[in-house]
Amino acid sequence: MLTPLFTVVSHSPAETEKAGEHLADKLRGGEILSLLGELGSGKTTFVKGLARALGVNPREVVSPSFVIYSVYKGAHLELYHVDLYRLEKMDHQLELEVFEAAHNGAVVAVEWAERSPDIINLSKYIIKFEAPSEDKRIVKVEEQQP
Repeated sequence: MLTPLFTVVSHSPAETEKAGEHLADKLRGGEILSLLGELGSGKTTFVKGLARALGVNPREVVSPSFVIYSVYKGAHLELYHVDLYRLEKMDHQLELEVFEAAHNGAVVAVEWAERSPDIINLSKYIIKFEAPSEDKRIVKVEEQQP
């Protein structure tokens, strides 16, 4: 069951980053975040806001499409940024790495999580992105109840 937490209508990358910062205030470590949405809808920009709030320089955060995931050391938590865009489906080894990172207290943000139903099922937060126009993004954050 999903419980809506907040929705942001963003008209700039800075506003989309602020949405990530807002969610980061709720994170304590061990959470998996599923980021769902089309290409260019603001997922990586949102992760930059998460990173800033966790003590990571947001300029370091880039889409990890070609390396599959990147790890950033925050002030108190690690941030794993996973991008499944280039995969048709998530392989078992990568799923285990994601679950282990969360189990060990990292925050794990997974872009294109729709490619792994197991990741979505075990996510604490589901973040849905829409891009109805070039200068407008809608970010819906929901908490998944166990």
